Amino acid sequence: ELRAPSALVTSEGGKPEHGTVRDDHTAREDTAVVLIHGYLAFWPRASWARFAPLRRWLEAQRCAVHTIWQPPTGDLEARGRAVAARLGELRGQRLILVGHSMGGLAARLVAAEYDPDRRITDVVTLGAPHHGTVVAEWLASGACPEGWITRRLDLGGLRSLRPDEMAAFNAVTPDRPDVRYRAIAGTRPPRSLRRRWWRIAQMLQRHEGDNDGFVSVRSASWGPDPMRVGADHLGLIGLKPLPGDFPNPRVPRHFVRLRELLRRALAHRDDEAAGTATARAAVAPRSGPAPR
Repeated sequence: ELRAPSALVTSEGGKPEHGTVRDDHTAREDTAVVLIHGYLAFWPRASWARFAPLRRWLEAQRCAVHTIWQPPTGDLEARGRAVAARLGELRGQRLILVGHSMGGLAARLVAAEYDPDRRITDVVTLGAPHHGTVVAEWLASGACPEGWITRRLDLGGLRSLRPDEMAAFNAVTPDRPDVRYRAIAGTRPPRSLRRRWWRIAQMLQRHEGDNDGFVSVRSASWGPDPMRVGADHLGLIGLKPLPGDFPNPRVPRHFVRLRELLRRALAHRDDEAAGTATARAAVAPRSGPAPR
């Protein structure tokens, strides 16, 4: 059985320290961006390694950045509990969740069921299978020979990603009206992937249309105005295509669009903070002598 380390990995430092929370120099601020990894991501820091430019930009905006560990092949409920437990350790009063793949589903679950203090203000998903993916069914059933290792490691995650399971999840997990939801979906031509993977992408193309190799654009779309970018599933977080033969720029172009989403989320934070300060000033007792 896989066990979660009793630590939260943040943007500074190396290995997690068990039983503690490592905060970066901006952790004193009132907002934190939390990066939530996807299925089979056994090394969260490695998964988000290409986010370094965005981390630096966020820290320049006085916003803490944290990376959370979850059971890499666990089901959605296990992931939600793990994320909720780690969020309780953060000092930030407001939370912006950014989830890749299954991590985006965990972010939605936490916002809906594990945030009694309403600290989560935004959920941004990257290639999250909001409506499931038939690839999960193929991997679980053995229809894809490439998935034999996945089947050996799986602890319920593949079942959670099936279209029927996600339909049931969506039926009982409504979006919160006070949370802003934004989605980015990737798409690549199946033949842009190496032969080992383009067969899966081609099968998915026939069943669900344009896709990033594992999740269709239709399934990855959620909330108002979902974005569509030219990236495969791992390319959405800046990693080398799985594996691909097309150029992988140092800073993926769609990171600019992601930064804009985060900029808007932070702008909402500043607007709300200014509104709160104004309201407090309006009701604050006046100093000086009492009126006659």
